[in-house]
Amino acid sequence: MLYFLIALSVGVEGGYSMPAVGFKDLNSGITFSLYVNRHFQVVDLSLGAGMSYYTVENSAYTLYFYDLDIGLTKKNWLFSPAIEFGPEYTQRKHSHSDESGMAFYYSFGFLVNIYSDNLRFYPKFYYKGTTDGQTHAGFIGAKLGVGYDF
Repeated sequence: MLYFLIALSVGVEGGYSMPAVGFKDLNSGITFSLYVNRHFQVVDLSLGAGMSYYTVENSAYTLYFYDLDIGLTKKNWLFSPAIEFGPEYTQRKHSHSDESGMAFYYSFGFLVNIYSDNLRFYPKFYYKGTTDGQTHAGFIGAKLGVGYDF
């Protein structure tokens, strides 16, 4: 059990994304996430939490996404596929009115692992889709991540 707790890596990601499908009126947004990563069998499994924020030209309108995710990568590959999925809470604010609800999101892309001792730096390029079962939207983005392996 102690080995399981010690043999983890933790990290943070921050980046930029823009709408690709749906949300025609949104500008670009920022995204931020924290994660804990553990190597299992042939993949690296991560558990994380993230937040994305989007604005439009009308400053009274904002859109927030809060998500919990399970991710799969390969830390020991230079070019690694990256897959994430999980529940997402969406909140839209316009002037004095609010809308919110739950959705499911999925993300796929790739990252480039660069190591320096126990630190891992990686640029990540991805497509993130979100759906509530009836409507779909998608974003393309790039993040820069930093992880520390214990």
